[in-house]
Amino acid sequence: GHIGVVTLFGKVYDNPLYEGLNVVNPLVKVTNMSTQVLKHQGKYDAASKDLQAVHVEMVINYRLTPAKAPAIFQRVGKDYVSVIIDPAAQEVLKANTALHIASEILYKRPEIKNDVQEKLAVWLAKYGIETTEVALANIRFNPDYEKAIETKQIEQQKADQKLYELTQAQRSADIAVAKARGEADA
Repeated sequence: GHIGVVTLFGKVYDNPLYEGLNVVNPLVKVTNMSTQVLKHQGKYDAASKDLQAVHVEMVINYRLTPAKAPAIFQRVGKDYVSVIIDPAAQEVLKANTALHIASEILYKRPEIKNDVQEKLAVWLAKYGIETTEVALANIRFNPDYEKAIETKQIEQQKADQKLYELTQAQRSADIAVAKARGEADA
């Protein structure tokens, strides 16, 4: 679950120390880096195609590729999550939500999740980070927009109810007419 990155007087060696017993020079420094699947959760802001603010809480499961650990340690350091993962997640999410209008974002959530996961995996693979899963844990809009959607849904339900009542009244009238004809014919 961990890899050892070897440094000697600031020089990072390309070959990491894999799990198990390793004999090392007492002058070297070994920095442990996890290669286990780790969870990163972040809140990201984006905009829809119709310029509505979208607030997404995204969970990313990732792991460091063992062979790439020395390169990441040398070029980025141990804080690669905030240097690489957060900006990549923000950019991929913004690019994807900008393709959809706000009213369809919730309906197309699985499609958006898959697109974000694929693009983020490609982006992070360049750095030696393997993306195992991405989840859009929570998608929210501005309160005013959410209230407008709720009001629209309520009005739509009221209109559907009125249509149902009109249909029922029409059926009742048709039944009454048919009954009157039947009595008149009799």
